[in-house]
Amino acid sequence: MYIKNVELTRFKSFGSTVSIPLLTGFTVVSGPNGSGKSNILDALLFALGLAGSKGMRADRLPDLVNQAHSKKGRMVEAIVTVTFALEEAEMAALQSEGVEIPKAEGQTVGEWTVMRKLRVTSQGTYTSTYYINGTPCNLSELHEQLAKFRIYPEGYNVVLQGDVTGIISMNSRERREIIDELAGVGEFDRKISTAKDKLDDVKAQEERFRIVEQELVANKEKLKSDRVKAEKYKVLRLEYAQMEASESVLKQREILHQQSIRNVELLNNKEQCGNLEKSLAELSQVIESGTVQLNELSDRVHTLGEEEYLSVSSNLSGQQAELRGLQRQQQSLTSSYQNNQNHIISTQEEIDQLLRESEKLESQKQFQEESVAVTEKARDQQSSIVSQYRKEVQAIASASSEWVRQQTQLRQDVDSAQAELDPQKQEQTRIKEVLNQRSLQLETQDRELQAVLAGEGRYAVDMLADQNLDEAMRLQEVEVISAEALVQTLARNLAEAQLEVQLQNETIDRITQEQRVKTRQLDKLEAQVQASREVQGTRASQVVIEADMSGVYGLVAQLGLVEPRYQLALEICA
Repeated sequence: MYIKNVELTRFKSFGSTVSIPLLTGFTVVSGPNGSGKSNILDALLFALGLAGSKGMRADRLPDLVNQAHSKKGRMVEAIVTVTFALEEAEMAALQSEGVEIPKAEGQTVGEWTVMRKLRVTSQGTYTSTYYINGTPCNLSELHEQLAKFRIYPEGYNVVLQGDVTGIISMNSRERREIIDELAGVGEFDRKISTAKDKLDDVKAQEERFRIVEQELVANKEKLKSDRVKAEKYKVLRLEYAQMEASESVLKQREILHQQSIRNVELLNNKEQCGNLEKSLAELSQVIESGTVQLNELSDRVHTLGEEEYLSVSSNLSGQQAELRGLQRQQQSLTSSYQNNQNHIISTQEEIDQLLRESEKLESQKQFQEESVAVTEKARDQQSSIVSQYRKEVQAIASASSEWVRQQTQLRQDVDSAQAELDPQKQEQTRIKEVLNQRSLQLETQDRELQAVLAGEGRYAVDMLADQNLDEAMRLQEVEVISAEALVQTLARNLAEAQLEVQLQNETIDRITQEQRVKTRQLDKLEAQVQASREVQGTRASQVVIEADMSGVYGLVAQLGLVEPRYQLALEICA
């Protein structure tokens, strides 16, 4: 493979289109200073994207356009086209890797062209476009194709002014790196280093996921204990509701019993009042009759004599004593009647109060039943959501364990691949050393051949040397082909390992994202459960409500249960 032709159009000092053919072997471009020799190398760097504007001796890309055209104040293009010539073996090898190589009819040599257009507008803006065989592409795609030809931006395919002096002043390690770059081994070293870095990142991510897995297991145990507590709370809440219902029924029965007792007492008191009224009426009649008799006796006293007066007075005193006794009895009956009336009134008030308390307890019971139904419904919904998320958490935990297993297997595969790669690298180093030794032997044979050619029998020795040289070249070509095949095998293995690592990284990112989403949903669910518990109130608040204290009407959540038409006003007030 070699550069067959370089075509420049309005590039730097070339004002028109100039085609520069580069023949096989060694091509020299000579000329005076300022004739544009270095611009040919700059054009190669420009077309292949191997350097920036500074490396091509220009402050910015528009400066690469021919100044005579750029000063005319219109849009102008600078175009550089590089044509590569490929042999049949190279074409077959590259086509097997998916690189399309066009070939002209009747030719055994294929051509592969790279073109770059730099378009500069009159306003000073510019656009740069790359083409491979006439197809537009970006710089990264171009570098990928050039890498298959072992042409790298940081390589030594193009040696500029000052590079030779820099190579001479390098140490042995830096020169070895240059040889590795030229042989294509440096690219594999960089890929191996990148793979190791990715492997270290995977190990670090594996450690992080192991920590996450431990946290998930701890959260799972915590959720188990919370579930046991929730089930116990559910049972106790049910028992408490049943006991409250039983207590309300017993209170109502006690009130009804007291009411029946008060009704019986009321009837008895009414009956006693009737009897007392009858007794009072009879006593009133007796008093009236006694008063009439007393008046009659008083009249008779005035008409009768002394003795009769005394007897009548004695009878009168006895009757007066009986009258006072009857009056006292009347007063006692009157006070007893008044007490009964007061007792009846107080009993009636107690009955009314008990009836009001019964209605209040009935309304509280109905409200508590409604709140318990709403709370149980919300609790059932939260329990279903908790169970669903618990299943999802278990699924994530199982997926995490599966991912850990896959990572372990992947690490083992990478270790085994690394173990297989080490002897291959050693074999590659040995092949390089053999190549160096064969190169030294060829140089020695060349020197011997030159010495022999100086004497007699030049033709015979020349034939013998050519045979030995051809044999040595064939052996070296066989070893080089085997080394290249080994390098390609290693490259494929490394590409497969990199693809597997990329897939694992994508899986890790997806599992991490799912875990974050499920964690947020679980936190939200726990907050809802906590809010539901706070709505139900504590035992202390229940005791305060049951104490029937003045000014205490219930919890805020209970007071907020209003009809739909009042909800907006209540929200605005809150």
